[in-house]
Amino acid sequence: MAMDTERGLLVPVIRNAEALSLKELSAETRRLAEIDLFALGM
Repeated sequence: MAMDTERGLLVPVIRNAEALSLKELSAETRRLAEIDLFALGM
């Protein structure tokens, strides 16, 4: 999975994804999408 950003594709790291339900995985993906990593210098 990759997220489209203004600076290109970003591939998030979701720890313990194999233990998450689809609902939890979706929520974590949404949470990560809201973080502006480029503003954090990443």
